[in-house]
Amino acid sequence: MTQGKRFENNFRNSVPDDTYCLRLTDPAIAFNIKDSKQRFAPKNPFDFILYRAPDMFCLELKSTKGKSISFAGSSPSIKKHQINGLTKASNFCNAGFIFNFRANS
Repeated sequence: MTQGKRFENNFRNSVPDDTYCLRLTDPAIAFNIKDSKQRFAPKNPFDFILYRAPDMFCLELKSTKGKSISFAGSSPSIKKHQINGLTKASNFCNAGFIFNFRANS
């Protein structure tokens, strides 16, 4: 299990029982993308939806062993569709990121 998935599991396990927690399923993609006819996979706007009346939260979780999270460059940690998804969700509920910095100080 990757550190990111472990972080997601720990987060899910920390949610109180009186709070609804939905992890959006990651889209499946072909194992051999080079030979696949699939060109685009749907992208989730964020990882989790939490609801406890009267509050709803849309959250993207990020885990890194580094000391920063990038949203620019050729391989950003935060993708544009995630920023767009959270921005749109913020018009209706609480939305944001939860960061896990694993680096030792």
